[in-house]
Amino acid sequence: MFGKLIKHEFKNTWRYMLVINAAVVLLSLIGMLQMHLIKTSSSYFIQKMSTIYLVLYVVAIIALVVVTFFYLVGRFYKKMFTTEGYLMHTLPVTADQHIGSMLITDYVWWIEFSAVSMLCLFFCFFTEEVNWSEFSQVLTYVAGHVRITPEFVALILAMIISPAVMLLNVYCALALGQLFKTHRILGAVIMYILMYVVLSTISSNLLLGNVGGSSLMGKYFFTYEGGQGPEAFFDGMNSFLGSMGIYSFVSNLVVGAIYWFLTRFMIRNHLDIQ
Repeated sequence: MFGKLIKHEFKNTWRYMLVINAAVVLLSLIGMLQMHLIKTSSSYFIQKMSTIYLVLYVVAIIALVVVTFFYLVGRFYKKMFTTEGYLMHTLPVTADQHIGSMLITDYVWWIEFSAVSMLCLFFCFFTEEVNWSEFSQVLTYVAGHVRITPEFVALILAMIISPAVMLLNVYCALALGQLFKTHRILGAVIMYILMYVVLSTISSNLLLGNVGGSSLMGKYFFTYEGGQGPEAFFDGMNSFLGSMGIYSFVSNLVVGAIYWFLTRFMIRNHLDIQ
């Protein structure tokens, strides 16, 4: 049943995501043409209009990112907490399966859309400026100086799961918003802000804490003794990433689990469909 639920979620979202991805690619192709005109045309009018388009292009991409994110998380709210999703709660599906199916769908689409958007921005603005031979050499040089330690792997894993935690954060805020009798969307915004303040305070204390070495960042900055030059830079960067890796991974797991269980609790115990 869980697999069918995931398949159903993808079936309901692929058309929107196809359109939004096509819009990003089309805007980027026009943007590449405008960049070419800026560099080759001597016409003041063409250069001015091309510059205006590129500004509007960046604004449009940001707007599409925001709209896509709210579309994805908005589906969760509609299917869990409004009459539109009443049928969802009549299915023989647990709250965990509901959350998991939408989280997997939203996570995959968000990663895919983010990758497409970043690639389009790169090819629109930077492809003509990049010397690919030198770029390859730089990547090889950097790769040769990065130490693959368990802490570094933990940091990579933290980066991979962080979009899922971000989505769960919004799911949780929408679920906690059901505690409000009226204006539940506003309540969700309030709960999101409260969670952000609490987590930011805890994170700041853990990372910065008391100056002098008791905090995670203090432990790094007050104990690392580096030299100068590229080798010293990479040694310092490896040390810094190592100190952050385990913290980032564990904190993402803990916070994500809290979001998940709070969301499940609200769905199972405080569901009041309007």
